Amino acid sequence: MTFATAWQYNPAAFLVMGFGALGVTRSLFGAATGRWVNVSWRPGRLYWTVATVGFFGLWVYQQQHAEFIINARV
Repeated sequence: MTFATAWQYNPAAFLVMGFGALGVTRSLFGAATGRWVNVSWRPGRLYWTVATVGFFGLWVYQQQHAEFIINARV
């Protein structure tokens, strides 16, 4: 499977892989040094607006490509 095919199935997959890589990096750093990186963050109105638009954008994208997603053979 290529990156282009993965993008066709779900563009958000790359975002999920990025967060997974951050989690693994955090774990390796913590295990090696004994110090854990902690981030404190309170999402504001802009975050929720971007997240909502992104969610509906992904939904529209997948609806436009439903034929491909349903009938694709991997």
